Amino acid sequence: IFSFDGSGDYVAITKVSAEHYKKNSDGSSIWEVHTGFAIHADKDNYLIFGIGSKDAGAIVSRKKINGALVDNGAGYLKTHGSITVGADVWLKIEKTGNIYTCSYSLDGETYTPAIENYEFANDSARLGIYSGSTSNDHGIGGTFKTLTITRPVKEVEIDSVSVEGDGAISATI
Repeated sequence: IFSFDGSGDYVAITKVSAEHYKKNSDGSSIWEVHTGFAIHADKDNYLIFGIGSKDAGAIVSRKKINGALVDNGAGYLKTHGSITVGADVWLKIEKTGNIYTCSYSLDGETYTPAIENYEFANDSARLGIYSGSTSNDHGIGGTFKTLTITRPVKEVEIDSVSVEGDGAISATI
């Protein structure tokens, strides 16, 4: 859906929700929605972190390094916690160097770590948001309500500052 240059350090936070729309006659879902962040170098190297909803909601992740799935639990996705389907969830990715920490919040204030100190040694990886379903014949049901990406401000030491007669300010760094 959207991606940007993921090099350098950043903190990205999005508020999302996901619904399931297609149901069986017994009320259970017949397809699953995934909505969240994707850190993507190429088809063989990525990390997804988001919410999944089918009959129940969950915080999920999937890692693929050099074409091999890594630490994905018993199946396609690793589950980190339960959520209510359709509820708002805040997802946060913090990147320092090549180390990623992914966490989630149900209130936008208190975050629970899901993936800590994960090294993804590819600084050209892009950060993006995604939403998709596990069925090819149904629409996507994820909603992104907010997205903020913050990069740290670098501190600069100033040797001297001078003010000219016309009010212009100059600094020596």
